[in-house]
Amino acid sequence: KPLESELAEYADSATKGLIVVTFGSMSRQIPSDVMQKMLNVFGHFPTISSSYGTLKISTKASPGNVKLSKWVPQIDLFAHRNTKLFIGHGGNNGQMEAVYYGLPMATLPIFGDQFYNAQRITARNYDRVVNIREFTKDELYEAIADVLGNQTYADNIQKCSRIFHSMRDPHERLLFWVDHVLRFGGDHLRPTYMDLTLWKFFMLDVVGAILVFLLATVYCIWK
Repeated sequence: KPLESELAEYADSATKGLIVVTFGSMSRQIPSDVMQKMLNVFGHFPTISSSYGTLKISTKASPGNVKLSKWVPQIDLFAHRNTKLFIGHGGNNGQMEAVYYGLPMATLPIFGDQFYNAQRITARNYDRVVNIREFTKDELYEAIADVLGNQTYADNIQKCSRIFHSMRDPHERLLFWVDHVLRFGGDHLRPTYMDLTLWKFFMLDVVGAILVFLLATVYCIWK
């Protein structure tokens, strides 16, 4: 949906690019000195006129090109034409939203599955991962500059976005399969493994054969 007037004016003014920085509830896990280090890096991007994020730190300590808020309409900002980069903690929802809008990322995972999520998209060249516990200002700067300056990241994730958008709408898929089952029944959709006996399902015959082979081998060796 359209941004509120003040935020819309702010985003519209970022003609050289807008960085969206959000860590959601994970921001409570980030020490203030680490946040300040990130802000200092954001202030050194002359080609990026503004950054927006949920960093909990005094506005007096932020560079002039950074606008801070306790909450941001993330999806609406992702959809803005000036947004060029998403910096976050690697949450699954945020990643899917970035993919939807074809927005490359710089990821600083903090906890749990975020490390896997970060590596998952790094493997496809959608982002750069930075260690939030050990990064230097130069490392974060280089990662952001790389994603912004290397068109490969944007091209890769925008291709993924096009694939994502080409898929049938979930509502349409639901209607299709309900109609399909009503017309033809569901027997042909039933997987054959559901009719297997337990010993076949768990491949106990294969397990048994392997055990016999191993026991025979051990017997021959120790005989």
